[in-house]
Amino acid sequence: MGRLNKETGEFKPKPSVNSRTVFMQQRPQPLRSCAKGTDVYVRMGAGWSKGTVLSWSRRSICCYCPQLKKQVSVYDNRSIRLPGDPKF
Repeated sequence: MGRLNKETGEFKPKPSVNSRTVFMQQRPQPLRSCAKGTDVYVRMGAGWSKGTVLSWSRRSICCYCPQLKKQVSVYDNRSIRLPGDPKF
């Protein structure tokens, strides 16, 4: 995902690729703190699902995804993102 300069052979990645790699290279623990009722995006098998935080503890964040009608527990910091985080 990017451009290759045919004359110089230089590859220039898209800016979204750089922000995605920085986001995925963060540490999985400790989890960021989220208040109850905060809107978040949760990483599911097929992509990101919109959800709401039900509870937060030191080891996990419990979210409810209304589209899936499912309660999800997140244990990795890279599997949850706030609306201000970079989109993929």
